[in-house]
Amino acid sequence: MGQQSQEPTERIAEALGDVSEQTRRLVQQEVASARAEVIDRLEAAAPGIGLAGLSIGFGLVSAASGYRLLLRILERFMPPTAAALTATVVPGGLAAAAAVAARRTLSQAPPPFPADTIAATRQAVAERS
Repeated sequence: MGQQSQEPTERIAEALGDVSEQTRRLVQQEVASARAEVIDRLEAAAPGIGLAGLSIGFGLVSAASGYRLLLRILERFMPPTAAALTATVVPGGLAAAAAVAARRTLSQAPPPFPADTIAATRQAVAERS
């Protein structure tokens, strides 16, 4: 009689162990899939990110020299304070326009999270339910 009561307990423990192992494997597979998807997306975006960094560097150099040139030109026609204000506001407006264009471009890029893996996981969970 003592052996009969332990058999169901052992089977339950074994079943729980199997479920735990299957869950562990599933989670590992989903994490690996998500990691691969994120890496693919980042690799696709890498050239654009590099070019953006390069453009920022050249833009800073150009802005510094352009500001100085603009200031010298404006000081010929305006008092120094008005020239400095004008030389600051105009490039600032251009920078704002560039930021709006960048936001529009980046909003069209795919999301950085693993959307395909999330959808596949949801489908797998729904099939098991």
